[in-house]
Amino acid sequence: MHTPGQILLQYWGFSEFRLQQEEIVNAVTSGKDVLALLPTGGGKSVCYQVPGLMFEGVCIVVSPLIALMKDQVEALKKKNITAEALFSGLPYREIDRILDNCVFNKVKFLYVAPERLKSNLFLERFQKMTVSLIAIDEAHCISEWGYDFRPSYLNIHEIRVLKPKVPCIALSATATPKVQEDIQVKLKLKNPSIFRSGFSRKNLNFSCYQTENKQKDILRDINRVEGQGIIYVRSRKAAKELALFFQKQKTSAVFYHAGMTHADRQFAMEKWLKNEARIMIATNAFGMGIDKDNVRFVFHYDVPESLEAYYQEAGRAGRDGERSVCVLYYHESDINTAREKLEKAFPPIEFIKKVYQNLANYYRLAVGSAYLESFDFDIDDFRKTYSSDVMLTYNSLKTLEDQAFINLNESFHVPSKVTIIVSYEDLYEFQVKNPKLDIYIKTLLRLYGGDIYTHYLTISESKMARNLQTSLSDITYHLNLLVKNNIIAYEPANGKPKLTFLSPRYDASTLPLDRKKLETLKGRREAKLNEMIEYIHTEKMCRMLFITEYFGELTGKSCGLCDNCRKQKINDKELYEKLLHMHLVNGFDLNEFISQNSTYPKDKIIHIFKQLTNK
Repeated sequence: MHTPGQILLQYWGFSEFRLQQEEIVNAVTSGKDVLALLPTGGGKSVCYQVPGLMFEGVCIVVSPLIALMKDQVEALKKKNITAEALFSGLPYREIDRILDNCVFNKVKFLYVAPERLKSNLFLERFQKMTVSLIAIDEAHCISEWGYDFRPSYLNIHEIRVLKPKVPCIALSATATPKVQEDIQVKLKLKNPSIFRSGFSRKNLNFSCYQTENKQKDILRDINRVEGQGIIYVRSRKAAKELALFFQKQKTSAVFYHAGMTHADRQFAMEKWLKNEARIMIATNAFGMGIDKDNVRFVFHYDVPESLEAYYQEAGRAGRDGERSVCVLYYHESDINTAREKLEKAFPPIEFIKKVYQNLANYYRLAVGSAYLESFDFDIDDFRKTYSSDVMLTYNSLKTLEDQAFINLNESFHVPSKVTIIVSYEDLYEFQVKNPKLDIYIKTLLRLYGGDIYTHYLTISESKMARNLQTSLSDITYHLNLLVKNNIIAYEPANGKPKLTFLSPRYDASTLPLDRKKLETLKGRREAKLNEMIEYIHTEKMCRMLFITEYFGELTGKSCGLCDNCRKQKINDKELYEKLLHMHLVNGFDLNEFISQNSTYPKDKIIHIFKQLTNK
């Protein structure tokens, strides 16, 4: 068996691990459960991918974001490592094929959306698999104390019970002490090895700036810093408007949010990644899994809902270790707006039930049906169909998701896929009897080979059209004819968001919404917002110290870089000069000086006075 170092070199091209990666890998390979707390960009995936390659069998990776799963799978495939992803919206045949391949040890890494863990099909095949490791990415999602709680993460315990001897690694970049404790309990980690790399980022310069004109001040600061950066906003409208503002100022900017088509999002991201656009203006839909280490600034245009969310987004700056700037711009009215937004995030119970009933009507679902079924979902069309308020509707859907009735997936691109579902003999017989369709079958076989009999293969209708010198519509028409004749299974490309029902459809009047849980959740979110506001308003405490203490790391060391530390340096110089002048005056009384200068800490005055007298 190869050593961890050999695998790292073979597949990643690195001769040594970063941070605590090697210690984490060694703990996992020794069969221990592990909780790893690594910063954003700290190389969490290597901590389970290296052991996954060392062990026999498949490594199950639970991840909350489809885009992140797809990126990880593609990255592994480029390294010639077999990997697959299961998420809501995939056709049954493809799910069946992927799970079968896992049972027969043809897959090394299976990425799974948490809501898929409760399906009978998955649980049945999971028991037959040789599972090497269970990895939980974004593990803070399992905790109701976390800022991004996802009820479907609670399904993880079901697979742990089925494979009690398989080690488990939980990974997070933003887990407070309470969340860390919750992760260990909910995942039933057995005497886990806990690794904390430290939340402090010595190269990041944090500031909060109160302003009357955000656009003007951000433009000024962008002209003062070099390199590329991200500006986070809290609405899709603001993302577009701010990008247009910078473009008018001859500053190259693109925008990104979940409501854009896959093609538009991909175009914006690639322009920024290739340094063709200097600024990415984005909602929180952007950033997970983005591999760019030279981001020189991350600015926040609005008040984030929690310190965890803020630090995760700001932490995308300076992953290369170079000095980078993180600034939050705010007006006092933004504080009130954030509080109002939180209040609106919890609609009346009756309105939530009405939205649930509208979903049932929209998809024409009978009571008791639709368990784990996924549907294309266009929130604008849904809202307009029932003439409902956009924010109330959206927040009702999020509440239904928080209470595990539905799952809303972000918009993602699923390319067209085809598999042949008849035997070689039956296909040949069909070709002889249907010469007009024969050329389309032969083209599929020529372009995609014999694997199309056993795998759901990604195809390009455009490539087929060019090959046959025909139109795109002609290709799709004849592929659908082959479907009608039960020759192929064909899933056309789709880039729409997906809505999945996580329980059989209820009668809306008896929908078991947990009111007490909603009240508790609201209280916790209020507490998190209050922490964020306190961070913004703090004037004396080092900002990095504020953040690290929030995450339970008591270093006591100021960063020396943030706006508060810079002010303190100026204040210390003023105090030194004042004391230098006063202590030379006859009859100088230190106690009187302390009482007359209460803006300075008493211990600071005494410390500087001792320095002066020693000289």
